[in-house]
Amino acid sequence: YNPISMSFYFPDMADWSLEAVIFQVRDSAGSTISSDPLDFDVVGVSFTSECDGIMVGGDEFVDGCDGQISQSDTLIYRGNGRPTVSVIGETEAGLRLGSTAVGEDGTWMMEIPGVIVDVKRGGPATGLPTKTEQSDLLACFHPAHGDISIPVIAPGSVEECFYATVSAFNWSERYQGPVILMNEMSMAERAQNIPIPDLGKLQIENRSVYDGSNGYMRYAGDSVSPMPIPGQPGSYIANGSEHDPSGDTTHLPNRHIEMTQRRFNKLKLLTNGTYESLNQEAPIALMPWGGTKGPGMEAYQLLTKQDISLGWVYTMFLNPLPETLLTQLRAKELVIVPELNFMGQWSSILRSHGINAISITQYTGLPFKVQDLAQRILDVMKSHTKRTVKI
Repeated sequence: YNPISMSFYFPDMADWSLEAVIFQVRDSAGSTISSDPLDFDVVGVSFTSECDGIMVGGDEFVDGCDGQISQSDTLIYRGNGRPTVSVIGETEAGLRLGSTAVGEDGTWMMEIPGVIVDVKRGGPATGLPTKTEQSDLLACFHPAHGDISIPVIAPGSVEECFYATVSAFNWSERYQGPVILMNEMSMAERAQNIPIPDLGKLQIENRSVYDGSNGYMRYAGDSVSPMPIPGQPGSYIANGSEHDPSGDTTHLPNRHIEMTQRRFNKLKLLTNGTYESLNQEAPIALMPWGGTKGPGMEAYQLLTKQDISLGWVYTMFLNPLPETLLTQLRAKELVIVPELNFMGQWSSILRSHGINAISITQYTGLPFKVQDLAQRILDVMKSHTKRTVKI
């Protein structure tokens, strides 16, 4: 008996219940035993979802969710629903922030900036849970359905992890949306001494907050606008559907065009990232990313000591890339990308930017060996030179 199937015969849920049901068991000899009469009452469970409070700094619980939420705080939601139904928390862009089951169903949208840390290991699925890889890049660039591109920062050393985290939160406040901080198993489980960071040199960006009156058009314009805070002036609408400048749902083509362009224009606010560049006059450049920076730099130094003309380019700010760096890369004959994945994901992204890039891939779950990487770089350079010789 499945109560839900009763809806085919009886639209009214009140008719789905059963009274005085008796269970009877019979053995092979024909003897029977019966249960006492049982009633099955089918009761609809309505979905509820509410913010229960804020966990401040990881150890202090505060009732209610009004006011400004800092980057280190956590919103806690509770609700009721049909057991076993999945509950998914997503950003407005469709990026999943968390999920659970039992007691809640449906999704909710939050326009609270946040930083998501992705520690890459060998995949897919459980894959290589104790090995390193760089195979999540495309998923982090485009982590939702539809036209979506998310800011991505990928540090290349343990020391850079500290500064990348600060930059990720600054980006999140400036961009008013989620930023993905990519790390790798080889760095995430590493213990290493680093120079004590000079906190006085760090720049912390604060949120742009709306302080006007009601009637605010939150999504007007072609880029970000001050964020209204719940409980303060200005309508706070977090709408998972396409919306107009006020935040109300709309399916009009011109509004979808406006909002799509607005979402991508926000990325232009982040194109001032820093980068490294050596031997800029060389026509071929080496561009590792993330954890391949270490072996990549050693291989670069090994080759340049042999008077091989090779440039070096590196940045942890992958999406969007710094504008001046894009110009420099497009002028290269070839950009060689060592990366730990099968698909050559970073070089494919560079090619989409009009850069002639090719990957040196490895997908063993282990980092590059410097001598092997240097030889493979040299082989690619020789192959490129043969193809470009004019007779």
